[in-house]
Parts: sequence; structure tokens; C-alpha cells
Amino acid sequence: MFQFKPLAVAVLAIVSLPALANNSTSTQTQEGEDHIADVFQTQAGRSQATQTQDGSGQIGWIEQEFGRNRAEQTQSGDTNDSFVLQSGESRSRSVQVQNGSLQGSANFQEGGSDNLIRSNQGGSSHFGSGTQLFETNSEMHLRQRGNANEADQYQADGERNNATIDQRGSGNMASTDSFLQRDSQMTINQNGDANEAFIYQDEGDFTTATVDQVGAQNVVDAFQSAQMNSHYTLTQTGNLNGAQIDQTAGTDNLLTITQIGNGNELAAEQYNASMMTASLTQNGSVNYAEAYQEGTGHVLTVNSTGTGNEVYAGIVSGSNGQYGTGQTATLTQNGEFNAITLTQDGLQQLAVLNQTGSENSMETSQGGTSNELYFSQDGEGNQLLVDQTGTDNLVDGTSTADFSSVEITQSGANNQSLTEQSIGSDNSIVVSQTDNANLSSVFQAGSFNSATVTQSGNNMISTITQNGNGNTANAVQQ
Repeated sequence: MFQFKPLAVAVLAIVSLPALANNSTSTQTQEGEDHIADVFQTQAGRSQATQTQDGSGQIGWIEQEFGRNRAEQTQSGDTNDSFVLQSGESRSRSVQVQNGSLQGSANFQEGGSDNLIRSNQGGSSHFGSGTQLFETNSEMHLRQRGNANEADQYQADGERNNATIDQRGSGNMASTDSFLQRDSQMTINQNGDANEAFIYQDEGDFTTATVDQVGAQNVVDAFQSAQMNSHYTLTQTGNLNGAQIDQTAGTDNLLTITQIGNGNELAAEQYNASMMTASLTQNGSVNYAEAYQEGTGHVLTVNSTGTGNEVYAGIVSGSNGQYGTGQTATLTQNGEFNAITLTQDGLQQLAVLNQTGSENSMETSQGGTSNELYFSQDGEGNQLLVDQTGTDNLVDGTSTADFSSVEITQSGANNQSLTEQSIGSDNSIVVSQTDNANLSSVFQAGSFNSATVTQSGNNMISTITQNGNGNTANAVQQ
């Protein structure tokens, strides 16, 4: 693919049509094998180049510069290649249509505005690419139908541009890359199984990247670096899909991931950045979510609905969690066999945890100053472990379930712990607070409940109320 064949070199001299005029028109039609069609148009007010090739091993080449240009290429058969190069143009169009297999297309536009690249490929094992440099208000659309196709897009040093890849089939790969783009959009749509999508964005602002995958065993890998005020959105519908998202060295970026189906996995990392927001949503069963945030002023929201889902935002599954200043985390699960792990290390952190279902487990750790934690569990077999170290920490909670256990440890000043378990059995609460002005209140209603509170320091108040059968309370204050 993309090679000049020896037999076609002689044909190149015949069909090559350079033009220099106010208006230029070139039409070429070829049938057979191993032909080359080439046209070069320059400095024309309006240029039109049309190439139609039917057969195999064909090469179509159109080069246009300066002016308002239009290039059209149509190829039918196998192992054909088409090229369009346009530079210094305004309101130019490049349209390519290929049907067959093992076709290749390449489009290049540079230094213009309001331009369009459109490539349509039908069949299998095609390769399509588009490149736009120093463009403004330009668009690029690559469309592929079939299996084992590949599409690549690249945009750099431009603004208000739009790049889209649309693939239907299985085993396809889509890649889009941008550098120094402003107020631009990049979109990948894939429908089928075992597809791959890659997005790379570097040093841009006010950009939007969107990936939509429908099918099974699809993979998304995205990396954003030094982006500002940008938004990345990923939606996966199907089973056994995977997503890996990395955002670094940016400010005020938003990440939104939605997975619908079973057995999906996602990992999101935001680091060396500030004011980042991540929203992760999983709807299905046996899904896995992992989040890591490092920097200042981040917001993390995780919603998991289904059965057997796991969410890790803490060190249990590696170096996951929130590290920095002023972070906020909100985790919500609805279903059975769910697990949440959260670790926050820094100043002024806030964590809100909600679980609804059975056999849920929460494990959290906050270290720093002015941390707050709110938890709510509803179901059977729920367990919460909280460890806070710092100043002005607060733990609130409500556990309404069977077989629930709450254990809270706080070390610092002005710590408060309020827990309530109601209408259940076999519940146990253990609270330990150390240092000054700590307050602990425990309320239980049910059967076989046990509460143990140990406070060591100054100005401590402990209130335990148990209503039910077989309850045991032990409070030690020193």
C-alpha cells in the first residue's frame, strides 16, 4: 500500500496535468490494474480535480495549492491508494470514496480555513488518515464500514476545528491526535466488537474529546496533557469493555465516563493538575472502577449500579485515591457485593459514601486537616472502616442493615463521630478518639449489637443509646 509500481511510472508522465489559471478543471478515469493518476493545480481561483479508478493496484494523487479547491477521488477494487494534498486554501473540499479491501487513503490540508476532509471506505482491512495543520474552522470526517479497518487523524496549531471518526464493524482501530488546538472537537464513534480507540491531546484549551463505543470487548486509551478548560467524555455500551484515561499537567478539565453492561473495567488518573473533575458511572454487574487524583481542588464522583461491582479510590488496589489540597470525593453504589476503598491525603478533603444493597464494604482513610466523611449503608453484611488523622475531622453515618460493623479511629483535635444503626441485628460499632475536644455518639436499635468507645484526651463527651436485645456497651474515657 502507498507504493509507486514500476509499470505505472510511465503512465504518470502521461496523466499528470499541472494547471495554472483562474479556473482549473481536471477529470481522469482509469480501468484495469496498476495505474497512476496524478494532477497538480496551483494559484487558480477555483480548481476542480476528479479521479475515478476501477480495478486493483491503482494510485490516485491530487495536489492543490492556493485558491478554492475541490478534490474528488473514487476507487473500486483492491489494494488501491488515494492521496490529496491541499495547502494555503480556503473553503476547499477533499472527498474520497473507496470500496473493496486493502484500500488506503491519505488527506493533508495546511494553512487554510473553512476546509473539509471527507473519506468513506467500505470493505475490510482499509487504512484512512487525515491531517490538518494551521487550520481554522475546518472539519475532518473519516467513515469506515467493515472489519479490521484503521483510521488516524491529526490536528495541530489550529482553532475551532472538528475531527470525527465513524467506524462500523469489528476489529477496527481509531486514533485521533491533537497538539496546540483551541476550541476544537474530536469524536470517535465505534459500533461493533473488539474495537480500539486512542486519543492523545497535548497543550490545548477549550477542547472536547468524545468517544462512543457500542459492542463487546472494546478498548479505549486516552491521554491528555497540559490541557485547560477541556472536556473528555467516554460512553461504552456492552460487556467486557475497558477504558484507561490519563490527564496530567492541566487545569479546569472535566472527565466523564459512562459504562453500561457487565464485566467492564475503567481506570482514571488525574495528576500534576489542579481543579480537575472526574465523574465515573457504571451500570451493570461485576464492573471494576479505579480512580486516582493528585493535585489541588479536584472533584471525584463515582456511581455504580448493579451486582458485584468494585470501586477503588484508595491504596488497596495500588496508588489510587486523592492526594493534594481541597479534594472532594463522592462514591455511590446500588446493588450487591459492592466494595469501595478511598484514601485522601492532604488538606480540607471531603468524602461522601453511599451504598445500597447487601454485603457491601467500605474502607476509607483520610490524613490531613479539616477532613469530613459521611457514609450511608443500606443492606446486609455491610462493613465500614474509617481512619482519620489530623485536625477538625468529622465522621457522620447511618447504617440500616443486618450484619453491619462500623469501626472509626480518629487522632487529632476537635474530632467528632456520630453513627446510628437501626432495625437490624449483629451490628457492632467501635470508636477510638485521641486528643482534645472529641465527641462520640452511638445509637443502635436491633438485636445482638455491641458498641465500644475509647476516648483519651480533654473535653470528651460520649453518649451511647442501644435499644434491642443482647446489646453490650463499653465506654472508656481518660
